[in-house]
Amino acid sequence: MKLQLQGIDIEAISLAGFYTCIQFPAYKIAIDLGVSPRSSFNKSNVFFTHAHGDHIAGVVRHCSSRDMLGLEPPTYYVGKEDKQHFSEFIDAARRLCRTKMSCSIQGVEPGSTFQIRADLAVRSYRSIHRVPCQGYVICNTRKKLRDEFIGASGATLQEARKNGITIDKKVEIPLVSYTGDTIIDVFERESILQDVKVLITELTFCDDNVSADDARNRGHIHLDHILEREHLFQQPNIVFMHFSSRYRTQDIERICKRRMPADLFSRSAFIPNDAPLHHF
Repeated sequence: MKLQLQGIDIEAISLAGFYTCIQFPAYKIAIDLGVSPRSSFNKSNVFFTHAHGDHIAGVVRHCSSRDMLGLEPPTYYVGKEDKQHFSEFIDAARRLCRTKMSCSIQGVEPGSTFQIRADLAVRSYRSIHRVPCQGYVICNTRKKLRDEFIGASGATLQEARKNGITIDKKVEIPLVSYTGDTIIDVFERESILQDVKVLITELTFCDDNVSADDARNRGHIHLDHILEREHLFQQPNIVFMHFSSRYRTQDIERICKRRMPADLFSRSAFIPNDAPLHHF
């Protein structure tokens, strides 16, 4: 499903337990490769939230396809605790496929920041799932005058530079975040999630067929959890995804429209369970 929210292009497909892949075409970034559509082949930076198969299974196709197309080796960002196993997995795929499958593998831990280009960085934080998981925030980065130099003349700034004084500082403006699979507690702990323009998060269960407590025990979010903490969901736009396969697309929107406050529903988009797997 293609979306443009707050000027950010997003391509997302997700079905809980089967596949998840989120792409940001303008940033050449993907997060998770439960599947690897053709459109993902030009994403040279891929961030993985966790190592469940529905989030990493497409990496072999992604890496081997870039190799076949003569593209530069991709960089894969994986949790520090999974880096060794991930490396061994890629090594096994190389032997099996008999191709180079060149890539770089970066370990991620909570608070890691990766500068993707001069004006773009990705910051990680710890999500809370049944296995180690990290969410990511894509930030615009820019330089800004330090407070003490605001309003200073050009001559003063030039003199400060001449004397080796740093007159500016780097600032990060949070743009969009994807939480990965998680329980609701991450929103209470990670204040940066209140600052993004677009929030992408899972909403695996939304009715009484699975209780809120059962959802938590499975490491997932229930609509009840969100309704109990509506004050944490004031972002300009929210994308809900990773719905259980028990829900038809029309059921998801019907249930959410009935249960959500009108304002929250109006700011929400829903990634359908039956979205076609285009470009495969």
